[in-house]
Amino acid sequence: MLKDFDAALTDRVADSYEAYYDLLRFIARRRFRIPAPDIQPLIHDVFVSFMRHEKVIGEDRRWLIAAIGNACRNYWRNIRPGQQLDNELLDPRTPVDEVLARHDVALLFAKLPVACRSILRLRYVEGLNPREIAARYGTSPGYIRLKVHRCLAAARRALGERS
Repeated sequence: MLKDFDAALTDRVADSYEAYYDLLRFIARRRFRIPAPDIQPLIHDVFVSFMRHEKVIGEDRRWLIAAIGNACRNYWRNIRPGQQLDNELLDPRTPVDEVLARHDVALLFAKLPVACRSILRLRYVEGLNPREIAARYGTSPGYIRLKVHRCLAAARRALGERS
């Protein structure tokens, strides 16, 4: 029984490490300007804490993002004791939010059929209207509107399946 629990913990940590390492590295580097040699040790410390507290962690991604933010703030506090953190580091409106959104969209697109990925990318990423998309596919704008509607429905279903 204990072996099953340890295996589940190991799988959860390994899956989270693989899924979120690049995102945590990006946050540490871009948002908090942590020097490159110090990023990996910070992330590893976050994952050690993740393993210690896994029983109380609900959503891995959210917890890990908060934990790397806290680790980065502590990093700078330890480097410059007694100094206030730069307000820019504390501003929640950063490019990190955009990266998180792009990451979520990439995960969602991976669950969609190739045709839906293509049409939704053209419509919402490249900003083409149904007439322009129809010209690329050699079909009518009405059919493209229907296809976009169906692909959005597929995306909503994929989001509903997300754990």
